[in-house]
Amino acid sequence: MPADSHPKILYRIAWLALALAVGPAQATAPAGGATPTTGGVDLDAGPIQAAGLVVEPLRAVAFQPETTAYGKVLDIQPLLELRVRHRAARAEAEVAAAALELAQRNRERLGTLHREDIVAERELIHAEAQWQSDRAKAGAARRLLDEIRHQAEQAWGAAVARLALDEGSALFDELLSHRRVLLLVALPQGYALPQRETPLFIAKDAERAQAVRAEAIAPATQTDDLVQGETWFYHAAEPGLRSGMRVQVWAPLAGTRLNGVALPLAAVVWQGGKPWVYRQTGPGHFGRVEVAGYRDYGGAWFVERGFAAGDKIVVTGAQTLLSEEFRSGIPDEDDD
Repeated sequence: MPADSHPKILYRIAWLALALAVGPAQATAPAGGATPTTGGVDLDAGPIQAAGLVVEPLRAVAFQPETTAYGKVLDIQPLLELRVRHRAARAEAEVAAAALELAQRNRERLGTLHREDIVAERELIHAEAQWQSDRAKAGAARRLLDEIRHQAEQAWGAAVARLALDEGSALFDELLSHRRVLLLVALPQGYALPQRETPLFIAKDAERAQAVRAEAIAPATQTDDLVQGETWFYHAAEPGLRSGMRVQVWAPLAGTRLNGVALPLAAVVWQGGKPWVYRQTGPGHFGRVEVAGYRDYGGAWFVERGFAAGDKIVVTGAQTLLSEEFRSGIPDEDDD
């Protein structure tokens, strides 16, 4: 290599490093909130095919602003124990009620026979005593049932108590079989659900894209140790969760839903510390557009301004376009 070529090569390397740091000259953002667009890249059909570029139109979506909260997977063993006690007490109450009914009939029968002088008074007195004893046992059995229900309602609230104690609850059967989990969700202080039955989304790894829907049961009677906002019981179908696990929660904010587009993450390239995408503006022409004001949208970004539904965005090969844009801007080593 000629000795005088080294300075030119070093010049090209330095120029490329500077270009990657600051990028090509950008146009001023036009009025109306549109994002800045660079001059872009022009490619013929051959290079486009060779680069494997894939262009897709953006789709319009509605976005519900959210706030984050925290939840905990609850152990339902205490509920199960209350259920077992309640069933045993209910069985005793049914036995006591049957014995009372039998004693009542016997008392009435002997009373009739005594009035007709067929049985002695002592038999009537014995029947009366048996009826009084059975009535007391039946009353005690009913009170025990009520006390167990009150205990469950005090600890868990009426709605969750009904799930555990009343027969035929499909949701409680799912909790027992681990097809669903019971959650205590602690909302941020000052935040209230837009509606009583508002669903939330939860994930154990704080990944919004992996979040699953959680359904409301009722306000909780207990608070969270860490967060002093409202607490609610929710249930969700997430086999990977275990009792005691903490989960992240996404709760919707009250207000109007936002309209915008869903921008695939595969379309985003980073340059100069900012995210960009390439938008096809004509046959073989791709303009680099800054993405501003984006929000997480579960595997994509929600963007409210700067893009429109139907805009053709490069979702495969954007990095290749970025390299081509900067390569074409490097001065030739023979240029003076």
